[in-house]
Amino acid sequence: MVISVRHLILGLSVVVFLLGAVLWIFVDSKILGVVAMGCGLLSGLLTYLFMRSTNKAGQCEPIEMNELPQERRHELLRGTSHHLNQIKYRYSVRIDHNETAERCCFNADVNSIKLGFVPVVITDNATDKQGFGYAAFVFDGNRWLGPGLPCPGTKEQAIAHAQKSVAPPEDDATEQ
Repeated sequence: MVISVRHLILGLSVVVFLLGAVLWIFVDSKILGVVAMGCGLLSGLLTYLFMRSTNKAGQCEPIEMNELPQERRHELLRGTSHHLNQIKYRYSVRIDHNETAERCCFNADVNSIKLGFVPVVITDNATDKQGFGYAAFVFDGNRWLGPGLPCPGTKEQAIAHAQKSVAPPEDDATEQ
């Protein structure tokens, strides 16, 4: 479990407050104890009020990939590129900055899964040949999830590639 900065500061504020209480009650240093308790209480309240929570469970992203902010699409593509690099995949992807009307973001339902496609430049790491394609990302109902699936070619070819690569969700009735 990763401890966020917010929780760390709140924990330290509680420690400072308790240290002040100990000083005030047991050490008989009332002024220092009250100052420490005040500092702990004030820092805890300020942290709680002004530091934003990192929990994004309630936030929803747009259901259409072309409505997703450019920064978020770039973030998804950077994550995909990093993941492909880590697994030493033959191909790498990067952002296609020359997005045109023919090559723009689009959505498609593939095997009962909502996918969003982002135009990318796909590079073959063995030959350094480049081509155009799309990276397909899954929408889970709230957010777009990465890493994406690199799909070469046109929109139709990318959808066909995704159909071969993406399995439909398993039906509960077939498992029983």
